[in-house]
Amino acid sequence: MMVLRSKFIGGYPQVFSYPKFILVKGHNTINNPEIHFLEQAAVYGITNARALAKLFALVLQGEIISKELVERFYNPLIIGTDAVINFPFAKGYGFMYEPHPKKPGKWLFGHPGNGGSNLMVDPEEEIVIAYVTNGMKSGMGEMCRTYRLLRNATFDSLHKFPKENVPESLTDAIAPMLD
Repeated sequence: MMVLRSKFIGGYPQVFSYPKFILVKGHNTINNPEIHFLEQAAVYGITNARALAKLFALVLQGEIISKELVERFYNPLIIGTDAVINFPFAKGYGFMYEPHPKKPGKWLFGHPGNGGSNLMVDPEEEIVIAYVTNGMKSGMGEMCRTYRLLRNATFDSLHKFPKENVPESLTDAIAPMLD
């Protein structure tokens, strides 16, 4: 960590000054650039919201996995209280689920990240909501206020701007972002 501290010289002091409850044996393992270099795919999904949304848009298009497989993700496999954290969760296929805010009985699938970041997909509307934060927020998933407001505004906009006013396919809508 000394190499980066001398390199940054005050450029990113917040990286090294998180509260003690975040530290592991006196070290910050959450937002430490040296730890990020380890490239642990299951732990450090370091990206931006646009790239994360693009990835899952390609999933919905069947470019990464088949559309038949994506259809399995529409509903959770398990709905109940998580035995470890004693909190109700819906999950399955490696995803977490949350009830659709506008369609009773329907689900969004994706996964929350540490500090409030979140990715949720509405496959029927072909909507991907990716929220990535650069600071630790309290709560995760639907319990993160900033994400929840973004998600709700996204679905509210679908009523204000009907589908007939947008490109016919997800491919047409995402093509300019892939350039």
